[in-house]
Amino acid sequence: MHLQTLTRARLLPTVFIAVLALAALPGAVAADDPQYVYFFGDGNCLSQGGEIEVAADVPIILRFGWGAKTKGLVIDYINGTDQTLTIDEQQQPNVDSYWGSPFFVPASPPTPAHWRAWVSFPLGSLASGESTEVAYNAYVHHRLHDGFSYFGEHHPSFFGPGWFFEEPPLCTITAA
Repeated sequence: MHLQTLTRARLLPTVFIAVLALAALPGAVAADDPQYVYFFGDGNCLSQGGEIEVAADVPIILRFGWGAKTKGLVIDYINGTDQTLTIDEQQQPNVDSYWGSPFFVPASPPTPAHWRAWVSFPLGSLASGESTEVAYNAYVHHRLHDGFSYFGEHHPSFFGPGWFFEEPPLCTITAA
């Protein structure tokens, strides 16, 4: 019995160290990690001229969403809009089912604290040299606002009802 306890006492730290070593190997789990392509925001597809390059053969998650001053305004946007997504000229069904839960984003000047939610839509992966074209739009069913003021106004800017964009913005995603 004493030998089993001693062996177990030596074996557990050895197994723990081996697991840590495997987890630290580069690419040990990274190959299955998706890469995110953001439609809007800094460093996104649109800010790069509507084209973005991704790694080949790695799953792609397309992200777009909404931010507002309060969680309630984010929920109002989710419930008051229909997201449309066209991939290579094929309309995608049930895009609204990919909304995640709203989450709080602390202030990071010049951006104030706010709430945000993402649509995380799986695109699959692309082989090296392959491209896909994505178009996005949202139909707003009633007047909405995000709780922030723009253009020097002292009140929130309202928009809707109607299509968010007159011409849906396009994003071409190409695998390197």
